Amino acid sequence: MIQNTRAFLDENTGRAKRARRPAIARLVPAAACFLLLTLGGYRYYFAPTSVISIDINPSLELGVNRYDKVVSVKEYNEDGYKLASSLDIRFMGYSEALDQILESAEIKSYLSQDEWLTITVVRSEEEQGERILADIEGCVEGHGNTSCHSADLDDVEAAHAEGLSYGKYCALLELQSLAPEITAEDIQGMTMCEIQNLIQDLSGDDSDDQEENGGNNHNGHGHGHHHSHDHGGKNHGE
Repeated sequence: MIQNTRAFLDENTGRAKRARRPAIARLVPAAACFLLLTLGGYRYYFAPTSVISIDINPSLELGVNRYDKVVSVKEYNEDGYKLASSLDIRFMGYSEALDQILESAEIKSYLSQDEWLTITVVRSEEEQGERILADIEGCVEGHGNTSCHSADLDDVEAAHAEGLSYGKYCALLELQSLAPEITAEDIQGMTMCEIQNLIQDLSGDDSDDQEENGGNNHNGHGHGHHHSHDHGGKNHGE
């Protein structure tokens, strides 16, 4: 009886183990697929498809995902860090985030002192970039001393290698065409207005010439909405 009982138990527990193995084997790939989809969705959501570079003296960049949400805020100088720390704009729509930046006490203070604000839309997806640029032009209506630009995402790598936001990097390239000895470190703490004044001094241009060439006098109170992809890029209107 003991031998028969043992044989009976061995046979039936063996069947149970064999029955469990296929079920577990089926669960492993299902769990792996779920994990991959979860991680893939996370990366998909947090991957910026456009970047909004904001420069006045605070320099920062907003990473915007394919759903028009701000998924990253990166500062490029101490003033940019202070501004970003005073705001809670992550996961907002980019228009709302930009409104908060423009309405911040720090930006208002700079603009009231005739400083110059440059906003550059850096896009990897053409359609989204064009739409964001058009929206931003509407956002800055009513704010003096502003200009809007567009650029391609590939061009940002060189700017970041210099430790600069894209807007300030474009200004550096313009300066270096006039004075090659100027470095990124030289302009990192300068306001965009100071940089533009230096460009004017080095090039011999005065503000009247600039105003005649497009009404974008950076010491005035008009609105400059440039559609240029500076330093080798395409015009926004093309």
